[in-house]
Amino acid sequence: MPSVDIEQPDFCVKCGYDLTGLAERGRCPECGRPFDRTTGEGIRGAEPPKIRGLRMIRRVRTLVLASSAGGVMVVAVVVAWRWPSHAWGIVEFGGFIAGMVLLGAVTSFVYEKDNLPPV
Repeated sequence: MPSVDIEQPDFCVKCGYDLTGLAERGRCPECGRPFDRTTGEGIRGAEPPKIRGLRMIRRVRTLVLASSAGGVMVVAVVVAWRWPSHAWGIVEFGGFIAGMVLLGAVTSFVYEKDNLPPV
């Protein structure tokens, strides 16, 4: 029985774009990073399910943090509306907390893809 050579998909190491079917050397159409199949520079194989799971968890964490910042501000405005004599202090404190949570969301987004094991 003859052996069949099945082409394994290659992905851009920077953005994960599927490079299957493109030339041996070139630039990723998505992010512009150079790749070379002959040396393996700029490409990686398919992500194992564990890595995909870690990426998904990090993405969800970022979305939860961003949503929480909005939720904190909504609660602060509702509480301030209920107690108008303390409105400014409540909204100010709520804004501070929401800002800190939003800073956490931005940090989470920036470092979402860092520190994952190599594929």
